[in-house]
Amino acid sequence: MEGYAKVARLMTNHTETACLRGFKALSCQNLLYLQAELIQLEADHETLATTDRSSGHPKRTLYEKSYRLLSQSHKDDHDEQFRNWLQIRAKLKEYYTSLEHHIFVSHLSKPSSTVLEFINDWFARKTMGGCPLLDIDRHAWDKKNETDIITLRDPSNMDIFSHWFCEKLIPMLHSHCFRRFKKPIQWDPESGLSDYSDSAVATVLDLLGTVISSLFPVSSIAVLYSVTGMSYRIGIVAGFTALFSLTLALITKGRRVEIFAATTA
Repeated sequence: MEGYAKVARLMTNHTETACLRGFKALSCQNLLYLQAELIQLEADHETLATTDRSSGHPKRTLYEKSYRLLSQSHKDDHDEQFRNWLQIRAKLKEYYTSLEHHIFVSHLSKPSSTVLEFINDWFARKTMGGCPLLDIDRHAWDKKNETDIITLRDPSNMDIFSHWFCEKLIPMLHSHCFRRFKKPIQWDPESGLSDYSDSAVATVLDLLGTVISSLFPVSSIAVLYSVTGMSYRIGIVAGFTALFSLTLALITKGRRVEIFAATTA
């Protein structure tokens, strides 16, 4: 397997690498061109409407008040205003469609720097991608395009701790410990890449979150029990409260109001 098929297989089997150019600058430029065309069509429409209104023709003067007469204006060989309106209608549809697509792409998330580094490393290494693309599009993931690259995988369900765990801790543990036990991926064994199941990682994260959350009440009680001074106890309670809220922010996707409610409960 070579070329685009190999890149597609990587992005399919490892969805975190499914990153593409968003072309947001080109999209904005396209919207500006469409806007310019619509503004010109609007100005033409006002001119044509004024011309028909002041023509003195029994039907043309009624075009603004009767869509039936306007739509049948070709019978009188004066359908310039109607043809202009059909152009406006088609251009508006194109403009709104492009605008909707631009808004959608603008809300897509960006990949992390770790993922982009891996993609470029995979492209460069002979044992991995081995420069699978020959044309200029092979530079799509270069650092100069970093702000324009979007990810097709929704990372919104990952908290800060999960990002760190998946992108920092797992690669470190793999390089030092797990690589001797983990077999390379079957579709490209020469690359040396290994795959960790999303469900397994999610289970580990859930277990860690449960353990951490269960330690807070026990540890706070133990510390408060060993301290006698009331002022020290108040300070310890404040410290544990701050630590608890910080932990919630790191290991959950809770909103500020939810974290505040949990802290004050």
